[in-house]
Amino acid sequence: MPVKAIFEGRNYSLELKEEALSFFLANQLSFDVELKFPLDIYRDYNEGDFDLFFLHKKNVKENEVRQVCLSKTNRRVGWAIPVLSLVSDLHDYSDNEHFLKYAYIALKLSISKLNEDIFSKTLELPIDYVQLSDIFHDDTVLLVISKETIGENKIFEFEKVTSSLVKHGYVQLTSRTPDDACAISSDEVLNGKINLREASGDIKKISLISQLLNREIAFENNNLLRFFYVYQIVEVLIEEVYLDQQDSLVKAIVVDCGDVNKTKMHLENLNKMMSERTRIKKLINDYTRLGGKLNEIRSACNELLSKLNKDEAEEFHKYFYDIRNFIFHQYRNFPQQLTAELGRVVDEFLIVLPDFLECYTSSRRQGE
Repeated sequence: MPVKAIFEGRNYSLELKEEALSFFLANQLSFDVELKFPLDIYRDYNEGDFDLFFLHKKNVKENEVRQVCLSKTNRRVGWAIPVLSLVSDLHDYSDNEHFLKYAYIALKLSISKLNEDIFSKTLELPIDYVQLSDIFHDDTVLLVISKETIGENKIFEFEKVTSSLVKHGYVQLTSRTPDDACAISSDEVLNGKINLREASGDIKKISLISQLLNREIAFENNNLLRFFYVYQIVEVLIEEVYLDQQDSLVKAIVVDCGDVNKTKMHLENLNKMMSERTRIKKLINDYTRLGGKLNEIRSACNELLSKLNKDEAEEFHKYFYDIRNFIFHQYRNFPQQLTAELGRVVDEFLIVLPDFLECYTSSRRQGE
């Protein structure tokens, strides 16, 4: 569905028309609407060589243009471009040739790929001209990805990098207005670059994690409910751990079916996996090996535990799970004056989540 417009009570669709130095939104009426684009036009690239993903970031500024890199290769694969940076030439990137080439692609693809699943405004005709900010919400950000730099026969899997985008405050744009979104405490961007960590292919329910981040956490302001949602992500991961362990142990039982002692040991180990705390410990120690990267979230959790008059701990499966137990079993008794501390726990979890998802390795590959 192209740009929406209304004229004399009737709905119309507008499509992009390009001339030498100008852009217009064409319609079935006798007049076109000029689409003002204040930047220099670089037609070096073909839009067919790029993918575009619609994002939003709370109160994004026109100067927050970001190069986007994949962390494993440290190679730039695209740009994250606020719509506001496409309606102004007063920001730091307005004369950057590399940005301008992507800006042209962002303009064209934002119109051609616009559909009813993407939040946009309805133009009221007649009007002489518009800017992209008249079509899109001011918080809209256009993620433009180069298919060539991603690599031949590779696909940019948006769901696998969602956690990295959310870590920096970027959320998938849907039909829901960004006005409803809550500001996410985003991690610092260094040198104007967003480094995307890709979730491991061993995680089978990455789409569910992506939905929790983009559709629930991004729009939830209550820190108690935000914790419920992030713990659902932990539950998804430890379910993966359980199923993986179950598969390995069942295979071991088949191999050792003639040995009573070994079979008994395998069954005992499988029974231990029923404990959530045990699975969380396994997730950290064996499946992600992130023990050394959890200092900030450990600090946030122990600060909260101390104020709740609970014992502090050194290991994730203890301090994080103890908070889970308190909230799940004493939800109504959680002190309102400590919701900010709980919010810090959630924020620190979202910062380290891309590491969880990238480092996750199934048992069959842990020896590789």
